[in-house]
Amino acid sequence: MAFTMTDVQRALALERADERQGWTLKSKSNDEEYWYLIDYTKQVPLHMKCRLQLTGVPVEAAVDLLTEPDLRNQWDGKSFEMKTLAENGKYRTVYWIFHMPVIMKERDMVQYAHVQYVPAEDCYVILYKEGEHASTPETDRFIRMRTGFSCSVLRRDPTDPKSSVLFTLGNNFYGGWLPDMIMPTLYARSLGKLRQRLIRGYQKYY
Repeated sequence: MAFTMTDVQRALALERADERQGWTLKSKSNDEEYWYLIDYTKQVPLHMKCRLQLTGVPVEAAVDLLTEPDLRNQWDGKSFEMKTLAENGKYRTVYWIFHMPVIMKERDMVQYAHVQYVPAEDCYVILYKEGEHASTPETDRFIRMRTGFSCSVLRRDPTDPKSSVLFTLGNNFYGGWLPDMIMPTLYARSLGKLRQRLIRGYQKYY
């Protein structure tokens, strides 16, 4: 299992993709923009993406806040728990617990994760793929989520070098009774709150 420059270029292409080509706009404001696409020809049909304005959060800090488990658990622990299971210098094996609304069973997921700085674009690409690890087998406590190719791209705000812009594409199967059509609404709500938590986390921990 390895990440390649082809994966990096794929993430950048997804960031630049024209949303008019099959994507449905869920919501849009000055700071947040959400789109979704459901394609049942794919192994994981639901694709959801967003662009979030991270005002006052420099890009390097945003990368750390999103990818370093100890740091993320401090500012985002009420929604996610993140743990590194293994690291080989090329990518991490990461375990997530997703705290769902009260009426829903909690989810967990194992992913391979890789962070790549792209000098030519002066941006950071975060890549995720389906992972596994012997220490985290499926249990009855959680519904195990599955992931397709997922990614984030973090860029400096061209109008404010002390701020950044986050693009994220999530391609996950949430399992259980959750239908695909419900998830874009939950996604838009959750990532709007994530943007606010991330900004507050930067203000508190930096």
